[in-house]
Amino acid sequence: MKMRSLLTLLFSLSLMGGKIIAQDANPLSGPSLQLEVSLVRQVVEGMAPALHVFISMGFKEYALQVPDGFRMQNEAAQGRLLLQRTDNSCWISFRIIKTPVGGVNLSTSACRDWVLGEHPNAKITAESSANAGNNGGPAFDLQWKTGGFQQSSRVVYIPSAVGILEFTLVSSTSHFGDSVNYLKNVLASFRLCPNGKRDLPPLSKVS
Repeated sequence: MKMRSLLTLLFSLSLMGGKIIAQDANPLSGPSLQLEVSLVRQVVEGMAPALHVFISMGFKEYALQVPDGFRMQNEAAQGRLLLQRTDNSCWISFRIIKTPVGGVNLSTSACRDWVLGEHPNAKITAESSANAGNNGGPAFDLQWKTGGFQQSSRVVYIPSAVGILEFTLVSSTSHFGDSVNYLKNVLASFRLCPNGKRDLPPLSKVS
């Protein structure tokens, strides 16, 4: 198949020249990392178009595919990338929360403390593991009540060369089972761009 067009849309995500600042879980762990984000629309004849987010973190660049039915939101003030479902049933966020010190192995107990600290009113309903970008880390399912409604979340921590990557899914508890699949798709698409080369993955054929 021959690629017909590739449109790159650069987003100005903050007042700092299109850069967003990743938050540090501990201010003593080092300087905040900066993210530069761009959105690429991939169109191939006979296939469904796809959107890819490219995330530059210092000397590294990563990419992920935006699931169908999601839009990217400007969350520069919170230092994160946000993908929101167009029907508002769920959202998925990405950020860097800590620069690794003394290696990239994650402590499950430390991650558990972090996630409970960020969600003090939640309880952990399940613990598992997940993979993204050829690395693996712990994952936590959470549940809490807001205004009489049950909310659920899955938070995944992945080590990387530039820091600990956090992926978070939030949805109503009633939609959580379906929403988890969107997070799985984002994790599966997350990849390192070797030598800064933006290779786009093959698209699924339109049925």
